[in-house]
Amino acid sequence: MRCTDLTRRNGWLYPETVEVLRRGAWKNILSFKEGTETELDQLESILQSGQRIHALFIELPSNIKLSSPNLHRIRALADEYNFIVACDDTVVGYINIDALPYVDLMMSSLTKAFSGNSNVTGGSLVINPNSRHMERIQAALFGNYENTYFPLDLDTILHNCQDIAWRVIKCNQNTFPLINLFAKPPSIALVNHPSIGPTAHLYKSLIRKEGGYGNVLSVIFHNPSSAEHFYNVLDICKGSSFGTNFTLAIPYIQLANYWNRDKVPKYGAPQHIIRISVGLEDSVELVQTSAE
Repeated sequence: MRCTDLTRRNGWLYPETVEVLRRGAWKNILSFKEGTETELDQLESILQSGQRIHALFIELPSNIKLSSPNLHRIRALADEYNFIVACDDTVVGYINIDALPYVDLMMSSLTKAFSGNSNVTGGSLVINPNSRHMERIQAALFGNYENTYFPLDLDTILHNCQDIAWRVIKCNQNTFPLINLFAKPPSIALVNHPSIGPTAHLYKSLIRKEGGYGNVLSVIFHNPSSAEHFYNVLDICKGSSFGTNFTLAIPYIQLANYWNRDKVPKYGAPQHIIRISVGLEDSVELVQTSAE
């Protein structure tokens, strides 16, 4: 499948993912910043015109806006036009959603909720055994594979992940009181979370029977100075990760998109957006801390 050497990324991808794609073997990278139905219409028109893509990279949900692309429609397009769908589900993880039937390759960080303790790093790739591209993907992976994982890191991550299901469900539950809290103040313009907003139904279509909506949300204040004050007085840990057993907050754009911070507000990610990853603490205490 080499009509054109092209890959496409869909939605507001994590900047490091974009950089990896740019440094890869792809000849061209086309970008959709929103992952909306309108942009999927554009993609379909491109494919109908005869142009081909090798792969579509998506996040589900996206990290920072927490929106979800229409994975059912993407799967149908991939089947018709024979391209690989690579999905990153790190923000909510496999405990909450089952997206593997609709993708060819699932990528997930083991550093986040899988570990929870923030004391080890790792990542995983899962190939859909029913993918028509399985043998090609396996050949590419095994052709470049090196076993460099430190044995003690393996022991640590194995120990940390034993109670992942309980931790994820607990963090899911702890998140909703904060969403309700942030929905009330007039100083807050928007709260982003997979359970709310125009793409909530797309996320819900992939949710597991015992799954939930994840523990990551983002908050946008009307006034940047209000966001700065809130962040400064918020008495929780501040750090760049998420999915930890303890609650974390970060002014996301200032870290992840610092060099493009003037360009991203038009995509719904202003410089003063604050990302919060909810942990295992008592939910009443979390609400009190956030409201003070």
